[in-house]
Amino acid sequence: MKYQYDNGNNKSDPCDILCPVQNTVSIIQGKWTLMILRDLMAGTRRFGELRQSLAGVSPKTLSVRLKELEGAGVLTRAVYAEVPPRVEYALTDKGRELEGLIAAMGAWGAKWKGDNNARRVAANANAAMEQTPAQRNSVVSNSFID
Repeated sequence: MKYQYDNGNNKSDPCDILCPVQNTVSIIQGKWTLMILRDLMAGTRRFGELRQSLAGVSPKTLSVRLKELEGAGVLTRAVYAEVPPRVEYALTDKGRELEGLIAAMGAWGAKWKGDNNARRVAANANAAMEQTPAQRNSVVSNSFID
């Protein structure tokens, strides 16, 4: 799909269309962010619950991502004065609007999960990591040509 926009001067300005996409990407791009959003789509979660469901995420990374999402207005953080302290995270209406996007990404991933070309590109990228920078550029670039 090619995006075009007539800004009144009969000139296409891709930024007029792509900037909203970049705005969305700037919120959801961090490592673990989409998985956090996916988990919160099911409802309110405590920090420990999120950490358990996201095997491999460090407490610091999870905390940073949650603060970023809170700052973007995508989730709320509720702190309860209990011993031990209880902190719960829930999506805002703005965050809930990402549900369609995440569902579409899940459907796309399920559809193409067994795609041999995607596996070949991933294998080439992994092999490239073991090579010199000059060799890497050749392997990765060639994987997109086929």
